[in-house]
Parts: sequence; C-alpha cells; structure tokens
Amino acid sequence: LAERAARAAAADLALAQQIARVGNWRWSMAEDTVSWSPIMFNILDVDPAGGPIPYARQGQLLAPTSWERLQALRGHALVHGTPYATELELRRRDGTPAWAMARGEVQHDSQGRINGLVGTLQDITAYKQAESGLREARDQLRSLSSHHEDVLTDQRRRIALDVHDELGQMLTAMKLQL
Repeated sequence: LAERAARAAAADLALAQQIARVGNWRWSMAEDTVSWSPIMFNILDVDPAGGPIPYARQGQLLAPTSWERLQALRGHALVHGTPYATELELRRRDGTPAWAMARGEVQHDSQGRINGLVGTLQDITAYKQAESGLREARDQLRSLSSHHEDVLTDQRRRIALDVHDELGQMLTAMKLQL
C-alpha cells in the first residue's frame, strides 16, 4: 500500500510539474552530482537518455550573462546560506528563445553544514513573449497617441490660420466699406 501510494504521489507530482512547466533539481556538494525531475530535460531541451548535465557544464544551456548571474547567486547561497531566484535566458538547440525562472536554496546535513542545493526551474517563455507583446503594443499605442497629438495640433494651427485669414479679410472689407 505504501509503495502504491508513493507511486501515485510521484505520478501526481510529475503531472503537476508537466502542467505548470516546473521542474525540480538537486545538487550534492560531496559527490558533485546533479539529479533532475523529468520535466527539467524538456525545459532545458536536453535528451533524457544522456542524464542530467553536470553543474560545471550547465553554462552551455544558458546565455553567458545568465550563466554568470546564476554562478554568482549560487556562490552567494553557498557562502551565506541564502535562497535565490532569478530569470535565466536559455539556449535551445534550434535557436528559439526561451526563458526560465530559477529558484534555489541550500540544504544542510545533520550537523547543520551546507551540503548541497535544491531548487526549481519554471519555463516562463510564454510569459516573456506575452510581456514582449505588451511592451510592443504599449510602444505602438504611445506612438499612435503622439501622432494623434501632432495631427490635432496641426489641425488646430490650420483652423486658427483660416479663422485669422477669414476674419482679417472681413475686417478689411468692413473697414473699406466704412
């Protein structure tokens, strides 16, 4: 019964991770080994047959600035024991852009010493694309609003000139008649 319950819980967790596009990982400092949940392979565009990529080589999966930021946050977490969260730009094999939210925190052994890290990685590519679309729409709206203001200002100027010219002609005609 316990085995069946554990398998059901593992299946539920895998399904939840797939739906939410969230994977989890664990890094053991003593063995320098990495373990990934199945969805991690999909998020990082890695063939599961090869197993998880060791931490030292994970930089090939990220844009250089993201890798540098992740290493700095990881180092700070290992020294100070603090959790971290950051957005990472991923490098897909086909060149398509992808983004993930990485979260990590330290793990302690029975003596309270830091012995590794655990964390999650969530695919936020759709959110980033939507954010980019909103930014573009906002820029277009700003441009359209600016153009609208320019058109209104130009129209007001033309009307003012027309009124000035018409009124000037009428006043000149009245003056001549007087």
